[in-house]
Amino acid sequence: MMCRKKFQRLRQAVVCVLASFLLFAAPDLAAQFHVGLALPFENHTEDATLDWIGESFAETLTADLASPRLLMISRRERAAAYDQLGLPATSILSNATIYWVADVVDATRVILGSYDYRDGVFTASARVLEMEGPSLSPAFTESGPLENLLDLQAGLAWQVQSHLRPRYPLSKEEYLAARKAPRLEAFENYVRGVLAKEKARKIRFFRDAHRLDPTYARPAFDLGMIYFEDRDYPTSVLWLSKLGRSDPDYLEANYFLGLAYLYQNKNAEAAVVLRVVEQQLPLNEVYNNLGIALARQDRPGAVAYFEKAAASEPDDPVYQFNLGFALWKRGNYDQAERHLRKAVA
Repeated sequence: MMCRKKFQRLRQAVVCVLASFLLFAAPDLAAQFHVGLALPFENHTEDATLDWIGESFAETLTADLASPRLLMISRRERAAAYDQLGLPATSILSNATIYWVADVVDATRVILGSYDYRDGVFTASARVLEMEGPSLSPAFTESGPLENLLDLQAGLAWQVQSHLRPRYPLSKEEYLAARKAPRLEAFENYVRGVLAKEKARKIRFFRDAHRLDPTYARPAFDLGMIYFEDRDYPTSVLWLSKLGRSDPDYLEANYFLGLAYLYQNKNAEAAVVLRVVEQQLPLNEVYNNLGIALARQDRPGAVAYFEKAAASEPDDPVYQFNLGFALWKRGNYDQAERHLRKAVA
């Protein structure tokens, strides 16, 4: 089994493989493949109670701009880069530091901006920094009542999309109509939970966000991961099970849902959710854990999954041992011995 950070790295590796394929098989498409990083917006209001909005822009733009040709760096991956560079998680970066962070996460495009609130009017502006060059786009601006924050963020996302993709097919009205947004109160509680440092406060904000809008999946995912990391697997299952196929964290939720089931020895349930992941993310760790779920049920399909993992990483002793042990249980002693010796070596 593997930790959460490794799953995220492997998910990025799949995207890198896709990028490599595009480079050699379709150079014209590869030229359009980018990695994007949305940074928290600067608060120009001088009102600290609105600081959470800065992170909310990064959250919205990361979700809305993601596409097969623009891999958006997640908040967790951005936080890991900040940590690697010794930067505070909520700091507003100088120009030099933006280049530093972008280099760490291999971003080719950085979305940055600011917001202000005066005389009852909320105004936000954003720019796209192209790292290759570098060059800075014109400013994109949206303004209106603060209670329309989510629509203003969506409008800004549409402007950025239209800039990055000149033939973007949706009008602004169509884009706003097609977009499913949570209730503003739920979104605010979620972002405040993201920014909270104490676990108890995070849980309280995320639970409030889910209570205010049960269809909003992000709080459920983050709650599921908090309880998973605390090894409270039954509660983790409760929250991770709430995500649907259309949610951006669906595959990652199913991976850890599978692990939570395995830790509870609920192997049939683990196999079901891990198959969902395996069909879209062909990762060795997924094959291995799916093999474990099947082997514990004495189902013959386990060997095939262990073989996939071991063939891809023949020097991994865990994969070799699991394959050898599964073959030994089936009475294939000669084949089992070969893989068990590799595991020992």
